[in-house]
Amino acid sequence: MQEATSYGRHYWCVKIPQGLSDGTAVDATLIDATEIYLYADTCTIHPTGSLEFRRVAKDEDTGEQVSLINFALAPDEWILVYAASVADRSALAVEG
Repeated sequence: MQEATSYGRHYWCVKIPQGLSDGTAVDATLIDATEIYLYADTCTIHPTGSLEFRRVAKDEDTGEQVSLINFALAPDEWILVYAASVADRSALAVEG
């Protein structure tokens, strides 16, 4: 089994509507949202609204760096996403 960090360098939180996790009617409010935490190197929000997390890995046959999808959600299956702290899962601030 691979260690969590082999799936990427960054830790992310995705909030999904409650109904997606328990099979009931979807409620897209933040109050009842379920949180998913995962590691990935990149997070992309596509123009269609889909969300994609990728990791960089080495191809076993060629030795080249390849980008692999760790996790993806269709539009309307997620509410928000943020880079999370590994220590306490809180949102990280980035100053530009």
